[in-house]
Amino acid sequence: MSEAAEATLHVRERALTAPALDYGAPEGAEAWLAGIDIAFPDVVVTLICGWDGTTSLLMSTGGGIVGAGSHDEVSHAAHAFLFEAGAWVDELLPLPDLSFPELGRVRFFVRRGDRCVVGEAGDLELAEGRHDLAGLYSLAQAVVTQVRRTTRS
Repeated sequence: MSEAAEATLHVRERALTAPALDYGAPEGAEAWLAGIDIAFPDVVVTLICGWDGTTSLLMSTGGGIVGAGSHDEVSHAAHAFLFEAGAWVDELLPLPDLSFPELGRVRFFVRRGDRCVVGEAGDLELAEGRHDLAGLYSLAQAVVTQVRRTTRS
């Protein structure tokens, strides 16, 4: 595994497991961090959105875009995603492990306090609006779209 891949995996692991205090997360927030893992044939793309607008789009093969939340468009989309994710905390399950989803699957993760909960669905079910989490998926995709628009060179 390359150093870049190890670095992005470390960022993801910390997002999923680090104490809320490490991130300065506000106490009592419905959610202070939310994201998704989308599994493709050769890479898993991870979107991470924090309560403070911090937004990163990471590749399991290494690299990605860190700090995209400094753009207003990204920050607004990320906050909409995070707000909606907070409404799902009680419906999701505790994080079982740090594995990535299988090919064709999307895993949502949400942090409240020191807890991390997850939900998973097929990418086609979500894209076609046939799963309860389809609305949350659409909001996550809106963040990805804004990241891509604002970070183009």
